[in-house]
Amino acid sequence: MGGSIEGFVEMMNEEAARIGATGTHFANANGLTNEDHYMTAYDLYLMFHEALKYEKFRDIIGTKTYTASYKGRTDRIKPHPGVSATTTCSERRRCRRDSPYSEERPAPHRRLATA
Repeated sequence: MGGSIEGFVEMMNEEAARIGATGTHFANANGLTNEDHYMTAYDLYLMFHEALKYEKFRDIIGTKTYTASYKGRTDRIKPHPGVSATTTCSERRRCRRDSPYSEERPAPHRRLATA
């Protein structure tokens, strides 16, 4: 898409402008820090609202559990000790129980409404 990374970034900026995200400018396609790469909270809302129009996106964000299996050149994967090549993650657990990252996430801080 776009013929090159730069072309794809240009397409991203054009799409942002099309949906009215005027406080956004993409400098790269990977989201890594760049002085010329920025977005406002409102623009993030606009992009999220646009993404909700796609059934596949709604399916993905509604997924409670996902299991990833790595195939092919596993010599490129450098997991931490104790993490296998198959990992199951969910909204309650970061990764499967036999990994060092399986501890429960702390409950989110909830501010109580006051009248």
